[in-house]
Amino acid sequence: MPRMEAFSLAEARAAGRSPHSASAEELFHLGLIHSLGIDGPPDLIAAQTWLNLAAMKGSAQARICRRELAAEMSPEQMAEAQRQASLWIAPHP
Repeated sequence: MPRMEAFSLAEARAAGRSPHSASAEELFHLGLIHSLGIDGPPDLIAAQTWLNLAAMKGSAQARICRRELAAEMSPEQMAEAQRQASLWIAPHP
């Protein structure tokens, strides 16, 4: 599987990248990278964001993982992950 590097929303939009062009598997992989802290410290908000997007694309694995991850997150963290995912799916300017 090709590795997708983690990137911020601003960087991705500036480069013309979007989760719309990524597969559910790639988005799920990004969620795992962030949840496990591969290549850096764990980032539960980023992990949940990517898992939400992967689940929206039909990944059953992402649905399971995001449910498990939610048990470790505060309501504020969950809300931020939802907000970030909604920014990705919002129409690009």
